Amino acid sequence: MNDLSCEEKGRRRDYYQEMPKLARFVILALAVGREWAQSSPEQLASAIVQPWSGNSGPGFEAVFPFAEGRKVFSDLARRLPGLASVIRENPAQAVVLLSGVGSAPNSGDATIEGIGFSGVYLVRKGQDVWKLEKPLPLDELSRLVAHQMKANVRPGAGLSVEDRMRITVRGRTGSPRA
Repeated sequence: MNDLSCEEKGRRRDYYQEMPKLARFVILALAVGREWAQSSPEQLASAIVQPWSGNSGPGFEAVFPFAEGRKVFSDLARRLPGLASVIRENPAQAVVLLSGVGSAPNSGDATIEGIGFSGVYLVRKGQDVWKLEKPLPLDELSRLVAHQMKANVRPGAGLSVEDRMRITVRGRTGSPRA
């Protein structure tokens, strides 16, 4: 019954010797695939903001599909991560806040440099994986009612600024997360 030729025994031995390599490859592929497949809106938001501050265009493009943010990413030499927060969530979709800025000498320029990326986004769950669906324009989510700035200049001592805004929020998307 066990009448295998030497050649057949050699092929079987080679096959079994290759199995550990194949198993290692499958485990690695599953681990890498799992890194890109986010199982919660929080994981997705973090997985997008983290590569924002890195130097890998393909890494950022793999998780961020929108052209405007990709252009901002490629135009900036250095970027700093910002917020990755879930604003509202239900089992099928969520609203997330993503932000990042450029590395500029002042905060105003840094904020403006990140404006094509920073914003509020709708994410949806499909086949147990969360993905970015679309940006939600801020002017559709809220309205600036009042803005007041007070500046106190003290020659030789510095500058203090107080900036106050009153904003009304529209719809469920702007509601605070419970």
